[in-house]
Amino acid sequence: MPSGLHPDADHLHPTDDLPDHHSLAAQIRAIFETGFGQLLQDLFSRIDDELFKLADRADNSGLQTLYFDAMRQIRRDQAGMRSRCLREILEAEERFWNPADTPSAQPEDSGNPGLTLLENDVLEIELAVTHAAQKANLLFQDTLGPFELRLAALKGLQGPPLPPHPFTPEALAHAFAASLTGQPVDIRVTLLILKLFDRHVLCQMGTTYRQMNQLLADHGVLPDASLVFKAKTSTMPEQHRPSSAAHVREDDSAEQLSDLLHLLDLWKRQAGNDASQTDGQHFDPGEVVGALSLLQQSASALASGEWRPGAPIPRLKQSLVEQLTGFCPDGELRRLGRFEEDVIDMVSMIFDFILEDRNLPDPVKALIARLQIPVVKVAIIERSFLAKKTHPLRALLNALAQAGVGLEPDDRKDRIVLKKIEEVVYRILTEFDEDTRIFAELLEDFSAFIEGERKGVKAMEERTRQAAISQERLALAKRAAAVEITARIEKRPLPPALVSLLLNAWKDVLVIAHLRREKDSTDWDEALAIMDRLIDWADAHDAEPRRADAGTGEPEAIRAARERLENIAFDPGQLHAFFKDLELWHLSRGNLGPTPAPANATVEPCEIEDILIEGMEDAQPAAQSAPAIDESFVEQARNLCAGDWVEFCDGPALPFRAKLLLKSRFTSRYVFVNRRGMKLREIGLHELASGLAANTIRLIAGANEPLLDRALNAVVDTLACSTEQSDASATS
Repeated sequence: MPSGLHPDADHLHPTDDLPDHHSLAAQIRAIFETGFGQLLQDLFSRIDDELFKLADRADNSGLQTLYFDAMRQIRRDQAGMRSRCLREILEAEERFWNPADTPSAQPEDSGNPGLTLLENDVLEIELAVTHAAQKANLLFQDTLGPFELRLAALKGLQGPPLPPHPFTPEALAHAFAASLTGQPVDIRVTLLILKLFDRHVLCQMGTTYRQMNQLLADHGVLPDASLVFKAKTSTMPEQHRPSSAAHVREDDSAEQLSDLLHLLDLWKRQAGNDASQTDGQHFDPGEVVGALSLLQQSASALASGEWRPGAPIPRLKQSLVEQLTGFCPDGELRRLGRFEEDVIDMVSMIFDFILEDRNLPDPVKALIARLQIPVVKVAIIERSFLAKKTHPLRALLNALAQAGVGLEPDDRKDRIVLKKIEEVVYRILTEFDEDTRIFAELLEDFSAFIEGERKGVKAMEERTRQAAISQERLALAKRAAAVEITARIEKRPLPPALVSLLLNAWKDVLVIAHLRREKDSTDWDEALAIMDRLIDWADAHDAEPRRADAGTGEPEAIRAARERLENIAFDPGQLHAFFKDLELWHLSRGNLGPTPAPANATVEPCEIEDILIEGMEDAQPAAQSAPAIDESFVEQARNLCAGDWVEFCDGPALPFRAKLLLKSRFTSRYVFVNRRGMKLREIGLHELASGLAANTIRLIAGANEPLLDRALNAVVDTLACSTEQSDASATS
């Protein structure tokens, strides 16, 4: 049997017992021409269909003409474009095997009237080509690496660095881009065609690459090439490593991803699903991504909200395998690669968590659930996704979920936000193929929308907050006034007329003075002093009922009280009645005979209590009649912070969600608002704790934590807990 190369070899050497490289080169060329040629032919049918659709949907005649003209131009020259593309690749292949015998290729005049590309257009095309090639390198790295080593060994290369072979994704992409040169089409059409080439040719090259690689392996060319490839990629200089390796190492996410998948592997083994079974041929990542794209197209055609609570979600892995199996020739058995299968399982567990998450309203769950296929695609294309918190798709999913936490689907303004979420989901399903840059664009657009909406919300929240603070300050002022008046009424008996004045008029003076304390503290002290002088004056009149201040005919205390009441615009009619009562009281004290008591001169103790309770209740609800509550629920209520969400289920109406806007440290009142900042409920500490205990008020824990972080943490906890339980059972 041919020996090939040892896995630990430092250099690649030719071997005497390898078959003639010319024969194998011809077979490789034939496989390539068949596979690539068929994909290229199918591509032009897709280009024609896509340009027709764009022309049909164009919103102006100029754009429609542009697409129709491009369609006709491509139809006329598609045979020449295919020929030029293949010829450039195969001439490069000839130079690869016989560099000394092949003259340098000269650019050929296509004979078509061309347009001079602007510098920006050239850059756009180069970026599109580079991105497509990098993605294909990542998708097919497990096949392309060994294939490159085997070609070098077959050619008789003495050592690194390895020359680029003619079938690299870069070579194919540049050859196709060169075949477009000279086509008088708009840059938008050129970029569209390159995108279609990326999607329907480069990303479908997995079968062709695998067949070429397998041909060399079957003929004994470097049988252990996969091992050599792994050894060399781990020791080669940074600049020579595959772009995918550098990508995975970003932010140390490769190690985190490895730990995550290792935990999943342990869980699978304990569940009887041994992930280490890797026998047989695998579908290439590019084929998997292509099949996912087809499934995604089917999903995008479904009406939004297809999933309903309690309904089973479709099993993606089963649908994907069925789709892939349909591509296989009769009798060929292949399975998902281990990484692809692990990614699908991990993403499925994440979406299971999302669909069970109480934080999200059902319509939002239904929309986010439709993004499972795009998430799987991104996790395969960019292997750092699951472990990289800053990935644009993760940030976008978190933003969609956060915007949906407090949505009420029946609310007209909330439906606008729900519609925006639906628009983002629809664009992902219809526009995302393999270019992940779309997520950064969507994230920027959605963030701008939410920020615009948030400005109005912040303004409403501030108005609600100020109103609540004002109400609280008023309640505190009423309480303070009630406390001061009660202390004086209970201290000594007072004339009924004076009690009536204090309870019905002077309490307003005290409330207003208390509200002004921050600006003028003397106002409160002066109001209390006048009340005390008024009470002292009343006591003094028991002995000398008719004595008045000299020159005024009215005692100083009465005059000061009258001025304060007039300054707060107290009702003149009531003010006259109060002082009339005092005058009658004076007369009754001075006459020996009885004087009829005024109508409001006598105030019963129960009336005093009722008037004072008004001020006390506004500030602090009486707790003596409240049933005993478990202290843990009281502590839970105390620990609630501004921004936390709860769900109220204590009324005949449907449950509704509310966010804590303000928690008073003075009165223990909690103010809850809806998503737009409008006040929904204001309750006290004990009422909140009682609702938590009775489960009529439910905390929405983690509503402000990013969705993907919570989902991944929950999945990790599930896997780790299951593993620990299994280990404990095994050792017991």
